[in-house]
Amino acid sequence: GASWRQVSSPVSVTLTEVKFFDDKNGYAIGHGGTVLRTINGGEDWQIQLNGRQLASDLLAQAEESKDKEAIRQAKFLVEDGPDKPFLDMLVLDAQHLIVVGAYGLALESKDAGKTWVSWMDRLENDFGLHLYSIRKQGDRILVAGEQGFVALSMDDGQSFTTIETPYEGSFFTAQLQGDSKIVLAGLRGNTLVSNDNGEHWKHIKNPIHASILASFINADGQIIMANQAGILLGLKADSLVPVTRKRLPPLTNVVEKSNASVLALSIHGPVSIDVGDFK
Repeated sequence: GASWRQVSSPVSVTLTEVKFFDDKNGYAIGHGGTVLRTINGGEDWQIQLNGRQLASDLLAQAEESKDKEAIRQAKFLVEDGPDKPFLDMLVLDAQHLIVVGAYGLALESKDAGKTWVSWMDRLENDFGLHLYSIRKQGDRILVAGEQGFVALSMDDGQSFTTIETPYEGSFFTAQLQGDSKIVLAGLRGNTLVSNDNGEHWKHIKNPIHASILASFINADGQIIMANQAGILLGLKADSLVPVTRKRLPPLTNVVEKSNASVLALSIHGPVSIDVGDFK
């Protein structure tokens, strides 16, 4: 991350996330129902999905299934326009990805975006709440989003159970650990942990009441979070504690580099943080 160069993009909409399966195959998602694919490490990108195609495909699938609720949701997307953003994704192999986003959008493709299957009927999300985060660990898949919405699958996404939590604000990021641990974080720094797949929850102490937008699990198994106050926080026992003294602009994402240092993404661009900053 020491130097950067611009590459061409086939779209002009805001892009919200990029993830790679290996050093060549990756995807980017964003507004307008956009899914982009690269097969050469990001040098070139191709459009795999856009909002108009998305709405049309969902309506065709819903009409074929004759599901009245699915038809209603699909017609809403068609009539409301192709501006709906995707907000997070799983890239499971070079051609298999799952994307989630605004208004309850949830789709899966197993052929690199040529065809898509809706997961919206698997989630009890009648109000079309925005879905901000999707995580996978083993056969568990967790989806978290707006107004405290949390859904958990124990069968690799075939079915989901809605999980009740003691917080009704939005969750912007989540992590899964072990066989049963779930960590949720979001609006105003609210952070929850469950050690039994959502049966019981505990509030995590957080000294900084700024929204947490991103998180990752580092090589040591520690959960690191990034917030809008420009602070990286580490989860230790039942508390979040600052893990760097470096002053940063508001953070939107964070990723661990191969040398265990961190690349923090901010409204002012990427910021590389050395390992020494974690002392």
